[in-house]
Amino acid sequence: MQKINISAMCKTFFRPNSLSYLLESYGRYQNTNKVQFSEIIISDDSSDEIKEKNKEVINKFKKSYPSFPIKYLDLPFDTGLSYSRNKMLESAKSEFVLLLDDDLIFDIKCNIKSQLEILEKNNLDILGGDFYNLNTKGKKRPIFKTNFFGLFNENSQEFNILFIYNNFPKFQRCDIINNFFIGKKSKLKEIKWEEDLKVGEHEEFFIRAKLKHNASVGYSNGLFIKHYPIRSEEYSIFRNRFSGISDRANTMHKIKLNKIKKLINNKKYNELFTNKKRKKYSLLEIIKYKLKGNDYDFHKLEG
Repeated sequence: MQKINISAMCKTFFRPNSLSYLLESYGRYQNTNKVQFSEIIISDDSSDEIKEKNKEVINKFKKSYPSFPIKYLDLPFDTGLSYSRNKMLESAKSEFVLLLDDDLIFDIKCNIKSQLEILEKNNLDILGGDFYNLNTKGKKRPIFKTNFFGLFNENSQEFNILFIYNNFPKFQRCDIINNFFIGKKSKLKEIKWEEDLKVGEHEEFFIRAKLKHNASVGYSNGLFIKHYPIRSEEYSIFRNRFSGISDRANTMHKIKLNKIKKLINNKKYNELFTNKKRKKYSLLEIIKYKLKGNDYDFHKLEG
């Protein structure tokens, strides 16, 4: 088993089923690729009832992988994403961290060790990647590979964030990426997350990383993970605060954010992925086209 100098950090909140999927997928990832992170850190600010369920999930994982170090941080109720991530940073023992959410699922095809080498080779502080967004509504729908990255325009004092749906560069230096990344712990501890922002922290974090800490950020299409967003009723109540908090985050630095969706000029792709034309193609054709022949079965949730 090859060790990777990474502490994986995951904040969980009212989603024990999602946490279970995440840990199970890491077990498959470790066994298949014969690699092991230094540790996984779980921070939990759920209700007491949900915390007990999360502890059961973690104990089940520990029984399957008794030698693997997993830390559980029991935090006060609803401390938020930013506070929880800062606490995990303080606890992390590795030089590098992998930022996760509890609704992510490891993909065995992703070589995380090679992505860490890309970060070091290019002297980056943060390296982000792609999501494979999976269906959660019980119907067979395409898996959408998505990403966005952005650049700061110093002349106009604007962040231009580009949502990419079907044209993924191999490597790109940029200023903002997804909330799934490998990062240098020392730099992240310097930046930190703004703890007043319980949610909606994403853009604000990268604005400060660029303007105040001169962070070196990059994107690689070799770094990817599956995204399986499940929302309980309790989770949704707290998550729905996002809009107002996000607006506050954007205005804290008086920076305008331009979010642009981009599809390359590809006739077949546009036919497949517009409602007007979609019925002409089977769902299997859509999925295979989107994933370039890789037929994932996202209902099985296998890495």
